[in-house]
Amino acid sequence: MRLRLVDGSRGVGVATWHKPTARWLPLVDALAHPQAAELVRPDEREMMATAASDMLAFLSFGAPARELAQSIADRVAAELFPVDLTPRLPFAPRSLRPFLLSPRHSEQVARGMVARYLPAGAEVIRPHQRAAGERPLMRRTPLSYQGNHNALVPDGTAVDAPPYGHDLDYELEIGFVVSRDVRDQTAAECGDAIGGLVILNDISLRDTQWEEARGNPLGPVQKCKSFATAISSEVLTVEEPVDDISWLTGSVDVDGETWSTGRADDFAHTLPECLARLSEGEMVLAGELLSTGTLAGCSGIELGRLPPAGAEVTLTVDEIGRLTNRLGDRQ
Repeated sequence: MRLRLVDGSRGVGVATWHKPTARWLPLVDALAHPQAAELVRPDEREMMATAASDMLAFLSFGAPARELAQSIADRVAAELFPVDLTPRLPFAPRSLRPFLLSPRHSEQVARGMVARYLPAGAEVIRPHQRAAGERPLMRRTPLSYQGNHNALVPDGTAVDAPPYGHDLDYELEIGFVVSRDVRDQTAAECGDAIGGLVILNDISLRDTQWEEARGNPLGPVQKCKSFATAISSEVLTVEEPVDDISWLTGSVDVDGETWSTGRADDFAHTLPECLARLSEGEMVLAGELLSTGTLAGCSGIELGRLPPAGAEVTLTVDEIGRLTNRLGDRQ
């Protein structure tokens, strides 16, 4: 089920995509329709009222909310509800914690960074490439860092480079939303604690990343990624435990030209394994946003070119939707 926040006649709330009619249906408005009211039992009214107004609550309710929302959408599909589809953040996450799951991306981005920023001959480049690309720990355990959930921006937002750098790049990632509190649980136990998937553009400042990778003892991911991360308006609900997302494919268009496509088929760990790792010795709360890291090939640095200033970058995952942002000032 695809969801997003829309502005209907009764205010901003959750809408579901009704595929047969190819329309977004605002649940707050639909619930007020007499035909929909007949479907909701008294003990379900509070749940649906909350789910219809809060995306994270909808995801936390799981199958009961999804099934009832689908029944309501089918019942009132013939009705026309006013809907404002202005892009907005689908929810306000408690945190943002990206992982690094693709070995191919790790190796390719390392080679791209060295080729761009290390002015040396091939005999010097090769040792640096090997050191940067070999990450045996990432195959043994899921690796993550703490992102900046306060810097999330919605679809359609223009993102300029901060004053300390200039080489803006995109990264196509899959975000996954924690739908219940988790602590010290196994991957098998975490399977039902992931409620939804989104598209993320982990906008990266490559010149700053190069400086941090070479000289920051606290790690290579600090100011190079903390200034902005874009998130899709659409959320894809998870219908069953997500042990395998290798079927998800993404593409990147820059100013209307397809630069690359990628697939989530080389990840070193599953999403439940990632959540289980985070829950070791600490509480992971419902509403936290995690991400897979970049799909291999789906960043400009891997291709040996960055988007030009002012480029419109569109990330697409067919099952979820699209995410478009302009990067930098057009010269």
